[in-house]
Amino acid sequence: EPWFLYALAGAGAYVATCAAVGACGADTAGGGRCGGCCLRVYAFAVTASLVAQTALAIAVFVNPGGYLVPPPDITGAEASAWRLIHANLSAVRWLAIALLGLQASSAAAATAIARNLASRRRRRRRRRGGSEYDSSDDDDDDDD
Repeated sequence: EPWFLYALAGAGAYVATCAAVGACGADTAGGGRCGGCCLRVYAFAVTASLVAQTALAIAVFVNPGGYLVPPPDITGAEASAWRLIHANLSAVRWLAIALLGLQASSAAAATAIARNLASRRRRRRRRRGGSEYDSSDDDDDDDD
């Protein structure tokens, strides 16, 4: 069944793209507009990934039979993996919670860094421009 392989390849490509955009944003964070943009895109992508993972988890728990049946395992490794998961279910649950927390904190940190960069840019622009222009100072009609 090729859909399973395509789904795995698509998920891998998505994760690799998110990581590349996040790395680009972190690398160029102080150097211009690209860093803030990359960090915002990264935060959006990680948030979308979290929403998709949550939706998938809800779908699996609501309908354990599944909507899509994976291809049959001819090696027997799936049964071995399920035995390992059930034997260590408590650790697996905590690992899943920790990974979701790590992803959420990563998205929050990227958003915070992008906002910090934007505010730094605004402050730098204000400093370069000197005093800010106020249009109310142009009223020359009064002869005081």
